[in-house]
Amino acid sequence: LKHALQQMTNYKNGNMIEEEYEDLMFVKQPMVTVKVIPKEGSTSLQFQPSFTSLYMQVEDMFQRIIAVNRNIPRLERYLFPEMNVTEELLSVKSDEEEVQLIIAEALEAFETNIPGPQKFLDIYQKYLYILSGDAGRALDKFFNMDPFPYLKDFAKRIQMYEDLRDEIDLMRRDIPLNFINLDCSLLNDTLSSLVTALRKQIVDYFIGVNRVHNRSIASTFEEMATRVSQVPETTAELVALTNYINESRDSTMFNLKTKLITTAEYVMFNLKT
Repeated sequence: LKHALQQMTNYKNGNMIEEEYEDLMFVKQPMVTVKVIPKEGSTSLQFQPSFTSLYMQVEDMFQRIIAVNRNIPRLERYLFPEMNVTEELLSVKSDEEEVQLIIAEALEAFETNIPGPQKFLDIYQKYLYILSGDAGRALDKFFNMDPFPYLKDFAKRIQMYEDLRDEIDLMRRDIPLNFINLDCSLLNDTLSSLVTALRKQIVDYFIGVNRVHNRSIASTFEEMATRVSQVPETTAELVALTNYINESRDSTMFNLKTKLITTAEYVMFNLKT
């Protein structure tokens, strides 16, 4: 019991972070890893295992040590079997005052290591709007602006997402906090993935628009080629064909030129992104 207590009291100084976390702030090898579990659609971050669970495990560790020492036969039973010794070694009990004090001291040492992980997660406050879905809703609102945003505005937004993703990818994944190693890898990966999805939403939109424009342009050219290749058999058909050619020259070609310019701009935009 005292050996286990010594292991726990090695971490009794806790892991409170007064200001900003720095590397090598806590140099002891952590005894347990706690993962940070994000919940998409909310700002909730959970610890796994929870601190309540860890508290119970520390307490249970001492109960297991006590249980191991129960029912240990006296040495005489093996040295002098002819004596029929049935007595067992006296073992400590969990309700003894000294045992209670040992367990209480160990639990107190554990409790000093609870504030650190909670304090460290404060650095994620500015990113939780991504996890909650607010970032996605903001992008949807951006798409619905009237007038529709310029390509340069979308380019700026893509750059913003890329910078944000790079910033998240550089964040610490494993943080030694004395007794506890805080594993933020899942949280970091989730945030990075959500930001990447926002960037992809913009790119996919313009790929889709380009596809529609290309089909429309191809369809218009095919229709023009078909009409012009027809040989008029009557004066009325000749007049209709002439009117169609004039309309194509004055209106349709202008619209096609506009679509081609727009399509070219979208292609260049997608190539740059």
